Order: sequence, then structure tokens, then C-alpha cells
Amino acid sequence: MTCTPGWTELSILDSKEVTLLEVPSNGRVTDALGVLGSTGLTAYFGMTDIGQVKAGDFVVVSGAAGATGSVACQIAKLKGAKVLGLAGSDEKVAWLKELGCDDALNYKDPEFTQKFKGATKDLIDVFFDNVGGEILEAALSRAKAHARFVMCGAISQYNVAQPKGPKVAYLPYSQILAKANRFAEHLNGDCHAH
Repeated sequence: MTCTPGWTELSILDSKEVTLLEVPSNGRVTDALGVLGSTGLTAYFGMTDIGQVKAGDFVVVSGAAGATGSVACQIAKLKGAKVLGLAGSDEKVAWLKELGCDDALNYKDPEFTQKFKGATKDLIDVFFDNVGGEILEAALSRAKAHARFVMCGAISQYNVAQPKGPKVAYLPYSQILAKANRFAEHLNGDCHAH
């Protein structure tokens, strides 16, 4: 089995380790920019390989109205999960409900913390994180033991001088490990099949 290079700024790979994806003759290069490209693949493999979503799971997706988040929500629904989407406006919340989310919350609502606790009373099985920061911290506090966390992004922290909540370098690993989240398996950098 060949290891993938993981997160890196530069990787030098043997040509045997790289697969060239060709656009079908009846397709367009732009087809690879949407759900058939990296957006959809990120959501698909994040939800199915890392999150291992299954029927009956309670899934929360942050950044749920974005390109990757909205696909992640739909994949979780197709797998039979109950889905709570988190977004930054009431319009996006309404759209997420139309998309098929069982519920959706506006994280900018002044009562978000209480609403989030109420919506996650049965605790989270899978958290697909596109946002990081305080939303990630809230999800960690509402996770079941052995919950699976898909760490896709941390958009809330990218341009912040003083981060709120955990930042990638300051993640509360003790909470993650205490809950035995699947994410912890990837912290040691081993390359192994799951």
C-alpha cells in the first residue's frame, strides 16, 4: 500500500503514485469544479471514510450551506443519518431545510448556544467541521464517546489575529482523545488502512 503525502506544502512523488484524471470527451473542465470535483470528493470521502456515517447517526455539519458542507449534508441524509446543518444566516438555514437537513441553526443567532445544546441533546455521532473555532469547541462538548470528527476546514480562524476557541495548533487534544474520536488515529501520522 502506498501512503499519501498528507498535509504538506510540497510533495515530490513518483509518477506511479499519481493518478491523472482526464475529462471525459462529453464533459467540460468546469465539471471538475463542482460536486464531481474536489468539493464533492472532499465531502464524500470525509463523510464516508473518516466520518463513516451510517443509518441512525446524528450528524452535525458546520459551514453546511457552503459548497462542501451542503454536499456533506446530502451524503449523510442518503446514508440514513439525521442531519443538523449550521450556517451564518436565516436565509441559509431555510435553504438547508429545503436541501433536506432535518434541522438547521444560524450560528450568528444570539441564542445559538442554547439552541445548539437543545438540538444536540442526544449528542453528536459525526461532526463534519468546515469552520473550527467556537463551533468546533461547542461540538466537542456535545460529542458522544467514540464520535467521529471530520476536520475539513477552519474558516473562522484563517484571518483572525486573536483566535476564539481552539485553533488547529491549539486544539484541545485532551478532549478529542478522551472521547476517543476517530480523528485521534490520524494524529500519529501513521499510514494504515482502516
